[in-house]
Amino acid sequence: MKKERKTSVIGLMVQVAVLVAAVVTLLVLFMMFHAYPLTMRVLLAMEWLNLPVFIWIVGSAVAAGVMVGLSYGYGLKKRLTSLIHLINTLKQGRFHEPFPALGNDEIGQIGVYLRQLAVHLKKQVVSLQQLSSEKAEWKNQAKREAIFEERQRLARELHDAVSQQLFALSMMLAAMERNGQLPEKERARISMMKKMALDTQKEMRALLLHLRPVSLEGQTLTEGLEKLFREYSAKRWMDIDWEIDPLPALSKGMEDHLFRIVQEGLSNVLRHAEASKLRVYLKYRDQQLSLRLMDNGKGFDVERMKNTSYGLRSIEERTHEMGGVLKLISLPGKGTQIEIKVPIIEQKGQIES
Repeated sequence: MKKERKTSVIGLMVQVAVLVAAVVTLLVLFMMFHAYPLTMRVLLAMEWLNLPVFIWIVGSAVAAGVMVGLSYGYGLKKRLTSLIHLINTLKQGRFHEPFPALGNDEIGQIGVYLRQLAVHLKKQVVSLQQLSSEKAEWKNQAKREAIFEERQRLARELHDAVSQQLFALSMMLAAMERNGQLPEKERARISMMKKMALDTQKEMRALLLHLRPVSLEGQTLTEGLEKLFREYSAKRWMDIDWEIDPLPALSKGMEDHLFRIVQEGLSNVLRHAEASKLRVYLKYRDQQLSLRLMDNGKGFDVERMKNTSYGLRSIEERTHEMGGVLKLISLPGKGTQIEIKVPIIEQKGQIES
């Protein structure tokens, strides 16, 4: 296949210069022959400044051609350089750079087409970025839904199978423990096995609580908490009383923090407190939100548990993230009280934490 020959701007300049020189020479000669009764012999014999007039005519024509060629070539090269820079700019994705004026001829028309192409490419890039963002959001949404469904499935299976079997096992062990014909040693073993089954039930209940949705899933804080408390009361895992005041408009982040704090508190009570009752109060007074959880369990050493309990550290961190204060009171054999106070600051008609 033949290699295409490239014409440079310098070649065009030379061609223009030769063309202009030839045209000028022919015009001058035509005018001289037309205006004066000259012959070629006479013209060649004429001199000016010791040089034949014919040489002056040709030299002047060549000089004019060179000047015109340089001027034309320089302007053409400048416009073509701007055009190449413009193409490279579009190639690199810099669609916001200003477009130079390229004239009204064919080169200028190419510039107009490139400007239109830049607008089209910019729209395409914006569309691609939007599609990429939407795809990522869809992927995250699908992932969240899959996680939620899997957590719900695990919770159902654990409750319907393992939790029910543990309950049945504890009932059987309790019946065997009441059998007066068993030796004392065997009854002690059965009592220990019953305690292990009950402890495992508590851990299972705490695990089922953590398998619940980690956020309110479109519910208000009041709706989410009441649903959680009713579920626990229905399953008779614990006697729960609650009082929730009408709340101001809270940020989603703050509602999620408060919901997770209550979940964590319930989990700790189920796993460790050996409590039969829990009281939950959520009050709003004087631009301050107050959350209290009180159980009648066995209590614990606050200083020791603060450094070792992941659940308490989580509650403290969430409280501090809301700008609140945590107060923890617990005495061995007297139960535990967790109190959280968060200031609610009203700004420009909105409630912010």
